Amino acid sequence: MIRAIEICNSCKGERWNKPKLDCADPAHKQRWEKILAKEYAYKKQMRQKAVEILGGRCVKCGNTDIRVLQINHKNGGGRQDRKGRPYRFYREIVNGKRDREGYDVRCANCNILYQYEIGKLHHPIKKFNYSTTVGP
Repeated sequence: MIRAIEICNSCKGERWNKPKLDCADPAHKQRWEKILAKEYAYKKQMRQKAVEILGGRCVKCGNTDIRVLQINHKNGGGRQDRKGRPYRFYREIVNGKRDREGYDVRCANCNILYQYEIGKLHHPIKKFNYSTTVGP
């Protein structure tokens, strides 16, 4: 099914696309906000399902707060999965197109400590030197 192209009278852009900055048509902006809200809800749902499939809790400390849980790539390769559409990665886990043995769930704290321990932390933690004095 081909949808008819609707043109915004205010900014002359397609109504299904992001409105231009000078667009004065509230209906165009509202439609775009609805599209973004639906997309956000879908991405959030896919992420939650993927985390649940992989255990739903941090493998190190047992934290179950979805806000801080992250999917850790045991063999690396997370950077490639974040390129393009990151939610595709979650959808592939949910649909069984990814080998689930290569991933685990960790909270943000345990994940950064894990990266530091295996030597993959890009910004090493700098130790503060308490012996230096400040002042004249």
